[in-house]
Amino acid sequence: RNKGSTAEPVKTVVLVESLCPGCEEFIQTILVDAYEKLGPSVMELSVIPFGNARIVDAGKQQVECQHGLGECDGNVYELCAIQNYPSIEAYLPFLECLTHVLKPGYDNSTIPPCAFKGCATKNHMYWPSIAACHETQYFEMLEKASQSTPDHEYVPWVTLDGQHVEASDQFIAQVCDAYAKKGGAYPAC
Repeated sequence: RNKGSTAEPVKTVVLVESLCPGCEEFIQTILVDAYEKLGPSVMELSVIPFGNARIVDAGKQQVECQHGLGECDGNVYELCAIQNYPSIEAYLPFLECLTHVLKPGYDNSTIPPCAFKGCATKNHMYWPSIAACHETQYFEMLEKASQSTPDHEYVPWVTLDGQHVEASDQFIAQVCDAYAKKGGAYPAC
């Protein structure tokens, strides 16, 4: 918490999906910068990489992803990294790294693991644990993400204390406004 402020941080939830051009742009150009400026005293940030995917048949473990199998595959690697490194300070740099490595768009094949391994290694994550999770908990990770993904119309979908806001260049101002409504004040605001 911010010294001098007793306000609770703004619960910030960002729904994204792997291979999504708009999600990659939001993470690269807005989200990382906002978190670096505002930090955990202002933002209680969580990112859920499931987006517009949907469980088609849980019994058969069938999932359909907007950008094909590549997106489902990427989402699972990202979810496994988040499960193994649940601190936003640990996994946000990993997600940001992937936005520079993965080619956005539709891909109906799996993504070579080396893309994820490189970003994991760069961010001091133990790759074998992420790879093992991807290998053994594939459907389980997607099903869990599905259950924690609120209703939304598109991605990136951003909520501040449960209220939807546009993922725009006004993001920092929106977070600061939500924080101020709780009685908080912060120099970067």
